[in-house]
Amino acid sequence: MVYKCTNTNRTLALFARKGETNGMFTLDEYSRVPIYQQIIDGIRKEIFLDILPPGGQAYSVRELSNGLRANPNTVQKAYNELIREGLILSVPGKGNFISEDARGILRERIREEEKQSVAGSVRKLFHSGVAEDEVHSWIREIYQSEGGKSS
Repeated sequence: MVYKCTNTNRTLALFARKGETNGMFTLDEYSRVPIYQQIIDGIRKEIFLDILPPGGQAYSVRELSNGLRANPNTVQKAYNELIREGLILSVPGKGNFISEDARGILRERIREEEKQSVAGSVRKLFHSGVAEDEVHSWIREIYQSEGGKSS
């Protein structure tokens, strides 16, 4: 296990027995985001990027607490939330594992969050008097600039 500590953040890099990088995320001790939430976000990102693949073993609480120099209770609090969300499964005596549908759960969560964000923007545009056709036109332009197809 390797970690690097600077004045502004802590970086965790865990290496597999084969010497391959399992993952890396940072904790910013000066952030207003609580440490347990930063751990949750780091694990979510690694799941989404397939660094922690479905069915694979998650980091142990001890690995994370030692590597990040975080309180084990803080790490466990983060894991409890990830378990509640269905991203991690706890198997007594064996450890924590990434659920098979973790990436799907994350994709759906992102879709819902972005849908709410877009809804807020559309409401502001509506109340500002922007026509629906103009909003549709902007969306088509964005999709096309990203290489997507619009209907």
